[in-house]
Amino acid sequence: MIEHFWKTVPGFFTFPDFYEWVARNSGHVAWHGVEVGVYEGQSAAYLGVELLNRAGSRPTRLDLIDLFSGQQSHVDRVRAALAPVASVIGDIVMSDSVTAASRYADKSLDFVFIDAEHAYPYVSRDIDAWLPKVRKGGIISGHDFTLEFPGVIQAVTERFSEWQVFRGVNWGGDERMQGKYYPCWAVTV
Repeated sequence: MIEHFWKTVPGFFTFPDFYEWVARNSGHVAWHGVEVGVYEGQSAAYLGVELLNRAGSRPTRLDLIDLFSGQQSHVDRVRAALAPVASVIGDIVMSDSVTAASRYADKSLDFVFIDAEHAYPYVSRDIDAWLPKVRKGGIISGHDFTLEFPGVIQAVTERFSEWQVFRGVNWGGDERMQGKYYPCWAVTV
């Protein structure tokens, strides 16, 4: 068992309940997921540990997509921060979400997590770009399903008739986050 180290990585990770659920439901065969919107890799660190602790010997891969400030040094910093879970980290791609989605075949992914731009047009195009990439029984999901980000709520509720919401936790470490929850939404395809 690998110990969690995500608190050593900068970020705003608030959804351990969701990522634990994702890892528990990642199945018993090869698993391939994508996290869109990585920042410094804090949430990927958490999911990486959860996947490693549950995967056994089955192939497990989490690709990471972000603009990374347009700097290779940012990609390198994230890769270094995620060294303890390097065996499950796949491609780290410096790209916008929609362009990156075109790298994947339709129905090839088990999991997509969207946490990039939060305005309605961007969330809409991200869902539209990534949804075809998720296999039947896979999960498309995202962060910040909250009134603070109405575009997220609007894009999700317009596209899906059913979704789950995971409340997450309030770590209270960042003044901007104290007393607030930033739930995740999830749809099983």
